Amino acid sequence: MRFWAHPATAIVASKPPDTDQFAWFLRYEATAVWHGRLPSLVTTAMNAPRGVNMRWNTSVLLPGVLLTPVTMLAGPQVSLTVLLTAAGSRFPSSAATSRDPTAPATPGSTPVPGGWSRT
Repeated sequence: MRFWAHPATAIVASKPPDTDQFAWFLRYEATAVWHGRLPSLVTTAMNAPRGVNMRWNTSVLLPGVLLTPVTMLAGPQVSLTVLLTAAGSRFPSSAATSRDPTAPATPGSTPVPGGWSRT
C-alpha cells in the first residue's frame, strides 16, 4: 500500500473530509482513554457549543480504543493507516478494488470502475 511510504501524512485522496473525521475520532478516543476516561457517546468537542451524538456518526470506537498506544505515540493518521491496512487485509476483494486504476492491466484482467477485475 502506498500509505506506508508516508504513514503520518498519506490520506485516501478520494475522501479527504472522511479521512479527517476518522482521524479526529481516533484522536478523540485515544485522548479519552489516555486520561483514564471512556470515550463519550456525546461530545461538545465537535460542533460546539451544541455538540454531536457520536452514535449518529460513523465512529470507530473499538478500533480507536485498541489503537490508543499507536495514536498517542505516532498520531491519528498512522493509526488510520494501520486500521485501513488491517481492514483491507480482511477482504479479499479489496486487492482488486484498491489497485491503481492507471496501472497497466495484467494478462487476464479487465478494467472496471474503481480498478481492474480478473476475468
